[in-house]
Amino acid sequence: MMIEKMRGEHIDGVYALLKAAFVHPWSERILKGSLERETSYNIVMTDDNRVIAYLSFEKITDEGSIELIAVDPSFRRQGIARRLLELILSSFPDLSVVTLEVRASNTPAISLYSSLGFDHIAVRKNYYRDLCEDAWIMQKKI
Repeated sequence: MMIEKMRGEHIDGVYALLKAAFVHPWSERILKGSLERETSYNIVMTDDNRVIAYLSFEKITDEGSIELIAVDPSFRRQGIARRLLELILSSFPDLSVVTLEVRASNTPAISLYSSLGFDHIAVRKNYYRDLCEDAWIMQKKI
């Protein structure tokens, strides 16, 4: 398995991963746009040239935001999301705070984020419209 910066040739693989992982995945247009923004950092993990994990991160001045993280369902519970998160957090020593949003019912993700020092700070009511589910806003002060 290899972690690398996402490039244009990864878009099809990332899109396939997102379709497998989410009810409403980001579009290929959004993925291409994230590659073009100076503030966006995108990494992938591949296994035999197949994208098995993706993380999108936005950094503006000293603040960061985990925009999206996805792991192929057949590779979950192997520490991959933790590896990607630890890598991105250690890559920007000038950060003062990092935020993210997570489904209120996603207890495995909430547990992971909490173990990395993220605290629940707010709720966005009905943020995930497909299930009328709230999002937790979590934050890590660095």
